[in-house]
Amino acid sequence: MKICMILTNNFDPDVRVYEEAAYLTRNGAQVEILRWDRSQDYQDPESDTVNGVKFTRFGCLSAAGTGMKQLPAFFRFIAKIRRYLKTHTYDYFHLHDMDGGIVGAFALPKGAQYVYDMHEFHEIGNAVKRKLFRSIVLNRIRHSIASLYENDKYLSGPYGRYREKLFSLRNYPDKEIIQRKEKTPSDVLRVGYHGAVRNQIPQFSALFTAVKDMPDVRVDVNGGGIDYEQLLQMAKTLANVHVNGRYNGIKESTKLYQNTDVLFCGYDKHVPHHQNFDAVKFFEAILTATPMIMQCDIAMGDKVVGRGYGLAVETDNAEEIQTAIVRFKTDKELYRRCQQNEINDADQYCWQNEVSVLKKIYHL
Repeated sequence: MKICMILTNNFDPDVRVYEEAAYLTRNGAQVEILRWDRSQDYQDPESDTVNGVKFTRFGCLSAAGTGMKQLPAFFRFIAKIRRYLKTHTYDYFHLHDMDGGIVGAFALPKGAQYVYDMHEFHEIGNAVKRKLFRSIVLNRIRHSIASLYENDKYLSGPYGRYREKLFSLRNYPDKEIIQRKEKTPSDVLRVGYHGAVRNQIPQFSALFTAVKDMPDVRVDVNGGGIDYEQLLQMAKTLANVHVNGRYNGIKESTKLYQNTDVLFCGYDKHVPHHQNFDAVKFFEAILTATPMIMQCDIAMGDKVVGRGYGLAVETDNAEEIQTAIVRFKTDKELYRRCQQNEINDADQYCWQNEVSVLKKIYHL
């Protein structure tokens, strides 16, 4: 069985996509991921294979997060995928996120069977945007053989009429990729952020302000994204803040968390998507026994407080962040209790159990 995945990012890092592809490969499928290389600064070959999963990248230069300015590059990417599919055949297609769904609408051969993979809740923005995004998502679900959701909002409203096509696939971490190991010794409290950096400048600004006069605290921001260059400039004068750029989420996640004492999870609580979702890093922190400083008044914040995984604050407020950091530094019992709560619950969030839905969908 040949499965083609379409991904509209650099795969850097998009661990969920790799985990799905690796699972399908282990169960006998041939998987190729077609990805959009927006930056065109990769040194690896245009086509490569990692652990049996083939990656093919298509360079269409564009700055992520620039809105409508990306459209010309997006259409070039669609055209390249369309041409590629004229000479490459597959049994199924797997379309990641709303952008991948749009690519599929224009590029897939007529009658192609596809799975629509919704990593998050896409109905966001003002009323006009929400209506537009809703219509796109409903179209993609309606014509799919199955659609994967992470957010339970897809079980209600207009989406509910397609309940028989909807299958849950949560963003749980894969224990074969990321493991819990004892934290390495450190003379300072290490606050980390690991993942794409986008639309979080107020939160990072507050974090940097909170720690600028705390020499016994080190901040590491790992991940690429549209905020990277600005964060790099913001950290230039701060000796204890390190903005490290993109990393290999498949190979490096275990080590990153092993060297992280507290995970910073800064989100804008006014963004609808942030209000009721569970980020990959939320589950990674639980699996690696890393207490969190989480945005309050969102679903993850309620869970962090209710289940004792850390502290919830306004993550765009430097004073509240600083207070939380001081608590973790001085209250060793609080820190130990948060770690133990995460260890106790880690088995509830098992990717190996969750991802088995793909075997059912693809009849493997």
